[in-house]
Amino acid sequence: MDMDNYDPLPLPTVFVLRYYPFMLFLACASAAAAIYLAWRYRTQPIPRLYRLYANGLLVAVIAQAAFTTYALFLPLITLIHYLPMPTGGLND
Repeated sequence: MDMDNYDPLPLPTVFVLRYYPFMLFLACASAAAAIYLAWRYRTQPIPRLYRLYANGLLVAVIAQAAFTTYALFLPLITLIHYLPMPTGGLND
């Protein structure tokens, strides 16, 4: 439940909070794969296929970070969206 009016949390937030071990495993596996690729090809040129893997890892890490950030900020964004607009002010 959300902190405001006992509304349910948005689905992406529930997913991140419920399946955080999977998200953590994905982050650690990506880091381990990147370290492996860096270690294996530290002295020789990287084959074309491994460049594709490295770019795929980079895209996956960026997508996971963006999704996690969005999911955790979504309740706050929703709460701010439904706040009433202030009336009056200095320019009225």
